[in-house]
Amino acid sequence: FPPQIQLLLNGIKNDGRKRALMILISFFKSLGVSEEELERRILEWNKKNYQPLKEGYIRSQLIWYRKNPNRLPPNFDNPIYRDLGVDKPDELSRKVKNPVNYTIKKHFQNKN
Repeated sequence: FPPQIQLLLNGIKNDGRKRALMILISFFKSLGVSEEELERRILEWNKKNYQPLKEGYIRSQLIWYRKNPNRLPPNFDNPIYRDLGVDKPDELSRKVKNPVNYTIKKHFQNKN
């Protein structure tokens, strides 16, 4: 995963849980993660937050994304990553625009 996504997966230590949730759901949905796996990962992530989001809110967001697929996560140049304190790009994330592109490129680099 891109370093920005890895940092988000460690949990949110202050404000920004809902924005992080949006990024994580759209990231995993864009990669084709199953609904069961997505829910498991999100609920696991939520436990790491300084104050977990209510499970009902998370489930409503998962339902919304199920009805509105094909939403890419924000590009790396979006200020949301800086606002969440996870703007820690590595070399590859400086070259690609989006976390999904990063993951695909990294996958193929590792295959070679």
